[in-house]
Amino acid sequence: MEYFYRNRIVWTGEKKGVLSSDGKPDIKIAVPPEFKGHQGMWAPEDFYVAAASSCIVFTFIYIARRKKIEIESLGSEATGKLEMKDGKALMTEVNIKLDVKTKKAEDADAVADIVKAAEKNCLISNSMTAKVTVGLV
Repeated sequence: MEYFYRNRIVWTGEKKGVLSSDGKPDIKIAVPPEFKGHQGMWAPEDFYVAAASSCIVFTFIYIARRKKIEIESLGSEATGKLEMKDGKALMTEVNIKLDVKTKKAEDADAVADIVKAAEKNCLISNSMTAKVTVGLV
């Protein structure tokens, strides 16, 4: 099994660009303010954290459906820690907190096991060198 994901970036001046991919909306991107970039725009660091968080959320949903657990609501909050290590800026940690409510009260006990399974099976976080931890709010 092999899949390929393609995108393009066009530099638009300063420390900004436009990210595009066929059939998807364009996204304005920039260097973050911490690196003398721009406020209010998506940056690679944001995408790194969002990639882990969204993969965890969708993996959670997939596993819950396979176990026939009906989810009433699901949200996440994620924080990435960027620090200097051996003279390099590295994302060293991503901490993801899920807020999950099930439709049936008796299914609430299964949520913790599904969180563990999502953490174990998320292909994006498994591909990262940063330590990714997942828990419940």
